[in-house]
Amino acid sequence: MKRTRTKQYVTIVVLFCVALTLLVTNCSKNDEIPITTSSDNALKLFLDGRERFELLEFTTAAELFDQAIELDKDFALANLYRWNTGVGGTDNTLQYLEKAIELAENVSEGEKYLILSLDAQANREGAKVKEYLEKLLELYPSDKRVQFQLGSYYQYIEIDLTTAIDYFNRTKEIDKNYAPVYNSSGYCNIDLGNYEEAEKDFTHQIKLIPNHPNPYDSYGDFLLKIGKYDESIKQFNTAYEKDETYTTAIAGVGDNYIFKGEYNTARDYYQKWYDKTVSIGEKFGALNQIAATYVFEDRIEEALNIFKKYRSLADENNRIGNVINSYNTEGFILSHTGKTTEGVVRHQLALGIAKNIDTPEPIKTNRIIAAKFRECWAVILDNNIEEALIKLNELNQITTERKMPDDKKWMNWLNGHIEYSKGNFKQAVDYFDKTWPNVVIVKYYTADAYRKMGNSDKADEMFDEINNWNVASLQYAIVKQLMK
Repeated sequence: MKRTRTKQYVTIVVLFCVALTLLVTNCSKNDEIPITTSSDNALKLFLDGRERFELLEFTTAAELFDQAIELDKDFALANLYRWNTGVGGTDNTLQYLEKAIELAENVSEGEKYLILSLDAQANREGAKVKEYLEKLLELYPSDKRVQFQLGSYYQYIEIDLTTAIDYFNRTKEIDKNYAPVYNSSGYCNIDLGNYEEAEKDFTHQIKLIPNHPNPYDSYGDFLLKIGKYDESIKQFNTAYEKDETYTTAIAGVGDNYIFKGEYNTARDYYQKWYDKTVSIGEKFGALNQIAATYVFEDRIEEALNIFKKYRSLADENNRIGNVINSYNTEGFILSHTGKTTEGVVRHQLALGIAKNIDTPEPIKTNRIIAAKFRECWAVILDNNIEEALIKLNELNQITTERKMPDDKKWMNWLNGHIEYSKGNFKQAVDYFDKTWPNVVIVKYYTADAYRKMGNSDKADEMFDEINNWNVASLQYAIVKQLMK
């Protein structure tokens, strides 16, 4: 599973720990990372939860981690994993990360670095994330999960897919039956255009864990990507049959109906997803997908109206981050459908909320900076270049201190749009090439810049790729509208 409506591994997935030890004191090099707990029963629950977590069954995993913590409240890794499931939302689960950090000095060295790496990730301290992961690799080179975690870092943070594949291959060498690595490797191969290798990864994962839903769901994603819609629907239905709590498989069926041009049927499936899931996060995903169907149909007002329901759900569940997301998404839609000034206003609303909410400082800072990036982009699209340059200079000072890979990509993205707006299309392409290589709206603006600089062959090649993108996201719906 790696679709835009679900948990997408945009954070480093915490897939830790092989060897199991109670009340560990020391570990030698080449050992696998131990686990510290005072309860045999808590350990058993944790291991069951970890297995479900690694197969992206987050709701079930969270329940098992909660039970483990009930038996051993000082179980550091159970708290860390519980936080990383995301079940309950960022604001409501931060307590688990804080507890893990509090316990970091009372556990093994490996566990400590795992905790610190995830804390650095939460605080967007890129240099520290990499430092802790490399320290783990030095201490535990034979731990498949450490190798796998480094691969995930390069896949989703550095976005260096070749290096990510190298780490995934090392993981496979350590344990050829470790199912999760084939899932990540498969998506990495899709992004690299290695479809034959991607299919091998996904079908092999099915052979390894035929009774779990995730490999069928992921293979469904692959078949959707290559346009085999009916075969894809069969895989998603199989995933749901394996486990009816795995409700994102319902959404996969809806995605296929978008590309079959049956938007009402797609909405029916997204509504079924909304009704069946117990995860508030997935309910937001379902609403987002319903809005996407309307954008695909060029029914923009109906798409925007969905976000009123989205905000109502957010208010009911104290999900201020989703309120911010709703305004940012509305701004994105408006800025790309001819109402650029209204788009700026929506992004400013999101920024105002981010600045005034009472949340822990790291989360508040991250939300403010993320909102500032989006506001600046909207101002550029509104053709207010002078104001945009002022905002860009402020962001440059902030991001220089943070040293986060994604910040650098955002700065290149904004600078690229400045050059694009000035008609400097070659310079724009140079900046766009240093952002996110497999994000469809980046591909669109890059292709359009090639077209405007007169390189029609390159532009046509990229537009053909975009036309066959087959990812049912709101962003892709906007791109399809722009291409019209």
